[in-house]
Amino acid sequence: MEPTKVCQKCGEEFPYSQLHYQDGKRCTPRAKCKSCSRRLIKEARELRALNPLPEPHFCKGQCGTWLEQKDMKLHHDHVTGGFIAYLCSKCNSAIGFAKDDPNVLYNLYLLMKNTS
Repeated sequence: MEPTKVCQKCGEEFPYSQLHYQDGKRCTPRAKCKSCSRRLIKEARELRALNPLPEPHFCKGQCGTWLEQKDMKLHHDHVTGGFIAYLCSKCNSAIGFAKDDPNVLYNLYLLMKNTS
């Protein structure tokens, strides 16, 4: 029997053959079904069309990273689908790992502030 995973977007369970492989190498699949992945890719493409890459600038995440256009990652609200900013990959990932929850980020800030 083929292994399965639950899609983190729609919550349905799918066999690996119905999941999206980001790198195309058929390693362990991402936790998104092909249908959700296609929809998310389309949404990101539309956001990029509506919000063209700005001129090179420092990361809006205030990390101090200088961003050339090729380094800019689109950050958007996963609930509303609205554009937020172009960030460096580290800031974009940090917000993503915090599940886009300002409370999680604030609590992490407090933790870091109180332990330094």
